[in-house]
Amino acid sequence: MIGSPGKGHVLRLLRDSAIGLVLTAQLTVVVPAIFPDGRAEAANGSVTARVAVNIRSGPGTGHSRLGVLYPGESLSIRGAASNGWVPVAWKGRNAWVASAYVTGGENRESGSSNGEKGSAWTRVRLNARNSPSLSAGVRTVLDKGTRISLTGLVSGRWSQIGLDGDTAWVATRYLGSSAPEGSTPAPDSASVSAASVPETIGSRWGSAELNLWTGARGDRFVEVAPKGTEFKVTGTVSGGRAQVVWKGAVRWVTARHLTTDAPARSSGASGGETCLASFYSDDSATASGEPFDQWAMRTAHKTLPLGTRLRVTNPANGRSVDVTVNDRGPYVAGRCLDLTTGAFKAIADTRQGVAKVSYEIIS
Repeated sequence: MIGSPGKGHVLRLLRDSAIGLVLTAQLTVVVPAIFPDGRAEAANGSVTARVAVNIRSGPGTGHSRLGVLYPGESLSIRGAASNGWVPVAWKGRNAWVASAYVTGGENRESGSSNGEKGSAWTRVRLNARNSPSLSAGVRTVLDKGTRISLTGLVSGRWSQIGLDGDTAWVATRYLGSSAPEGSTPAPDSASVSAASVPETIGSRWGSAELNLWTGARGDRFVEVAPKGTEFKVTGTVSGGRAQVVWKGAVRWVTARHLTTDAPARSSGASGGETCLASFYSDDSATASGEPFDQWAMRTAHKTLPLGTRLRVTNPANGRSVDVTVNDRGPYVAGRCLDLTTGAFKAIADTRQGVAKVSYEIIS
């Protein structure tokens, strides 16, 4: 007959059972997955750059710059924006861009937040308002090429600036990272005097959009030149970059993207190919200086000379409308024209948002 266990034996059994339960609980805890190589995992949605914006290694201007997201280019979102910065996936890495300079993405935050501080330039005559709203009063109208100081505070599509010892708000889409062509450069501009510009040996044309840099090496970015831009070359090539003269200043571009073939002039749209047209409504002045009128037969185009007249056709219904280029844009990939509301309604239903069109230059 087996005797009853003693008190000490029972205590040992209870102690061993408790230890076993603790170990089992520890082993069943779910441990988050860790990616030691820092790979980025994208969430749903993407953001698209309205202007050239720095891609940074962290959410702030104190973090290193990884690259540049150019107008119309997009990146996948990794999560919700915070303090004016959107987490994105860039070349398999975790990165951030300032929310003030991008559009799109359901994960964007609303309300005021912090963006990049520093200088910017107005690309058109631009209203400076008392608050971030089209219904707010206009403090003053800034001339095209005006250098302004960003406070770092943004609200939706508006950026706060310093103005006469106070602050005001301007539409972010009309700001650029450098002085626009035809404006008077600021005293600390990187432009050089004519006496220091080297002699050129001829012209080359960009076979793609080209970044302009201040040196053969380094990452001091100036602006982007559109595809087909003519450059005066000096014959100097270093580190894969060619020295050129652009807007009276010495710049450097990637040499392999220069060609001796001038772009062919075409009376059609990209050789007659179709593209997407959108429409917009905004009370700011246009790039031509003409006040914006959403019912006028006008359009924005990224590169065609202001004043160019186009015939835009909707192949789906055969309707056409003649418009004049008086503004710049759109800066969304795949879109060629940004029509006024009136021009878009003449060929398509505005409820579509965008329409596939073809266009030709008529004068």
